[in-house]
Amino acid sequence: MSPSESSGSYVVVGDVVGSRAIDDRDTFGRALDDALATVNHQYAGSVRADVVTVKGVDEVAGVLDHPRDVYGVVKTVHDEIHPDQVRFGVAHGAIDVNPDSADVTTMDGPAFHHANELLEWVERRGSLFAFEGRYPAVDGLVSSTVNLILTLREDWTDPQFEAVRARERASSQQEAADQLDIGQQTVSDRLQRAHWNRVTQAEDTVREILAGYEDGS
Repeated sequence: MSPSESSGSYVVVGDVVGSRAIDDRDTFGRALDDALATVNHQYAGSVRADVVTVKGVDEVAGVLDHPRDVYGVVKTVHDEIHPDQVRFGVAHGAIDVNPDSADVTTMDGPAFHHANELLEWVERRGSLFAFEGRYPAVDGLVSSTVNLILTLREDWTDPQFEAVRARERASSQQEAADQLDIGQQTVSDRLQRAHWNRVTQAEDTVREILAGYEDGS
């Protein structure tokens, strides 16, 4: 029995919200491909099968060995395709068709079926994320928290989003302001309106939970 069959993997599936309404699908497709390339490089330690587009630019899928980078995948995709969004379903389970493949399009099994069921559930509820692993109470907390984060992000204006991205990359608000060629107080105001401190606190909590997930901590 392979490692995937014995211990289970984490299948990630996603569906681009409102994909049929995207006017320039070629440009969006390139942006999404770039986002996924960043995901696969940045989280190579967790990725078992690269997260790639399937069915054109409407859906994405990939496999992780560990859930520690699940939120990183979600955040990176949303950051790179802003203001467009992707719904995600992430499920733990067995992969019994080509479990050792590095090509997600050749793989199948109960984990894929469950992840797609989660994705359908997310869409019916008008949500953006669902996670089901091995600890139901923890999974519900992770899912609810990530949905709240993504809901807050939905309301970010472009200037707020730019301020958040700059602040994440900078060591201070002043450095972020210098990068954007605006005043430090303007950056501060935009971060406050975006509830950035609360968002980062919630993000840190999710990352901490997922980092210790397989240890049951």
